[in-house]
Amino acid sequence: MNIGRKTRAARSPKWPAFLKRFLRGKVCAGCGRSDQLTGHHKLPYHLAPERELDETNLIPLCEGRSINCHLWLGHLGNWQSYNPTVDADAAYMQEKVRTRP
Repeated sequence: MNIGRKTRAARSPKWPAFLKRFLRGKVCAGCGRSDQLTGHHKLPYHLAPERELDETNLIPLCEGRSINCHLWLGHLGNWQSYNPTVDADAAYMQEKVRTRP
């Protein structure tokens, strides 16, 4: 693992099919939406390319216009960053949405 250094590893040709399978039947872990989903790498691809196809390193997050959990929960509002507590933060947000007044 190259923590602290970006790698320039090429994406696996298996990534598109893997992502499609991963997202099947899932909802956004943050807000519960089922549309505009992507798989967010908890440990970023550029830091751990060997975990690209590891389902335990992915969390489903949405990328909507008005709500973008991928940007805000996955990257803390900055695409150059990542959130090491994305699982806990998404679960917290999901509960807040579920119990909103």
